[in-house]
Order: sequence, then C-alpha cells, then structure tokens
Amino acid sequence: VRSRGLGDVYKRQIANTAWAFATLKRPHETLFMALARAAERRVTAFKTQEPANTVRAFATLNWPDEKLFAALERYVKLRRS
Repeated sequence: VRSRGLGDVYKRQIANTAWAFATLKRPHETLFMALARAAERRVTAFKTQEPANTVRAFATLNWPDEKLFAALERYVKLRRS
C-alpha cells in the first residue's frame, strides 16, 4: 500500500478499512501508517462516529499513533465547544 495512493480516500473508508483489519486482528504497518496520516488530514470533515471507529480500530490492534490521536483529541474538543 502506497500512502500517496490514499489521497482520495473518503473519511468513512478510512475508519471502515482500519476497523476491517482490526476485526481480523491483522495489523499492517504500512497501511495503518497511511490510514493514520489520511485520517489526520481529514479529521475536521469527520462525522461523530468516524473518529470513534478509527480510534477503536487502532486501539483494538494496540496501535498507538500519537499524531492521529492528538488530531482526534483536538477535533473532539472543538466539537464539544
């Protein structure tokens, strides 16, 4: 998976793809790094469920991504204000 190939991935597909791999317990380093960067770039366009699904997928695989989680945290704080 090439990260530059994820440029046109829609926000829901990011969460769904991450969750599909998490459900199968199949971490894929390159894919998850690319998904994290794509999600980070699109976090402000996420609807309420998409950040939750993305975090859940990464957490299920015990795959911490500080940049992604920081972006999601900022998003949640903005939505709450």
